[in-house]
Amino acid sequence: MVGIMKNPKEIFRIAESRISEANILLAAGYYDGAFYLAGYSIEMALKAKICLHLDIPNLFEDSKLLEKPNSKLTTLSFCYCYQA
Repeated sequence: MVGIMKNPKEIFRIAESRISEANILLAAGYYDGAFYLAGYSIEMALKAKICLHLDIPNLFEDSKLLEKPNSKLTTLSFCYCYQA
């Protein structure tokens, strides 16, 4: 069992665990489940990289980041939500 997502290192660990699970599903012929978990793993790895790049120690617990109108996370969220 993997720990709670508290920092980028733990998020990367979860991503690695999910990709391992995806490989098991792939080997067993469960392609849809393998594809889903691989995508989730990529999502987690990207979130961890964003945390590292923007110097955000905890993406999932620091709600104050979302309250600041000019915060890095608010800007990132806006860019993500309004992609064409």
